[in-house]
Amino acid sequence: MLEFIIIGWTFWFIAPSVVVALVLFYCVADESPGFAMAITLVYILLIQFCSNFSITQWVTLNTTFFIKVILGYIVIGVIYAVFKYWVYLTEKKRVWGRAFEIFLKSKKIDDLKYTFENLPDEYKGDAYKTMKCFELPDLMTSTKNITFWMGYWPWSFIWTMINNPLKWLFEEIKHQLGGLFKGLHWRIIGKRKAALESWQESSYNSRD
Repeated sequence: MLEFIIIGWTFWFIAPSVVVALVLFYCVADESPGFAMAITLVYILLIQFCSNFSITQWVTLNTTFFIKVILGYIVIGVIYAVFKYWVYLTEKKRVWGRAFEIFLKSKKIDDLKYTFENLPDEYKGDAYKTMKCFELPDLMTSTKNITFWMGYWPWSFIWTMINNPLKWLFEEIKHQLGGLFKGLHWRIIGKRKAALESWQESSYNSRD
């Protein structure tokens, strides 16, 4: 029994499968398609040459079933990629919109009256400097991600369903409590920090 567990298919199939699945979750979270492809190839070679199960022989004996599985996998991957790209763009739009809202408030601009579409010309230069770090993606640069989502949709789907709601929740909590933390900061050390900055400016002016 011990020999079967150590050198049998339970070791050469189940154990590597669990490890590879965990690594692929990491690759999806880290957006590392190259590493995901490498670990997948290593896994296939490991099953092919280090176990009694022959992938090529199984495919030869079950060609029709294999083709159906591959086609189904691709179709589901395409559908998921459309969904994932919508989620991805929505998230980028939300982050960009939140940053733009903060910029408007910093300039004391009415965020209900003005948007990025009708922003006054005198603020566009400052807006560009502030918002350029929140660059919105274009379709060409997203092609690699779309292909990655299509190829590894089971892992990407599970990660998206777990990660995105939690991230949105904590970001919303952070946004809603932002005023509270800013008030605490100002009451406890904000005035002293402002005084130090004014003293620094006075020191520079006196040197001039």
